Amino acid sequence: MPIPYDQLYHYLVAQVDDVITYMLNVMTVEQAADYDHMRVAVEKLHAALNECEERYLAAEE
Repeated sequence: MPIPYDQLYHYLVAQVDDVITYMLNVMTVEQAADYDHMRVAVEKLHAALNECEERYLAAEE
């Protein structure tokens, strides 16, 4: 089965965009960017990379 690179790319871009939007909201609207908000952003990015890796590996099988 071919690896759906386009789907992986679109998924990852959407997840990164969500994190950027979240951080911009925290910084500009709430003006409250702190450790907890940064931790949430890192966890979201980490989860997105893990999901992308799982999809990639599943497609390889």
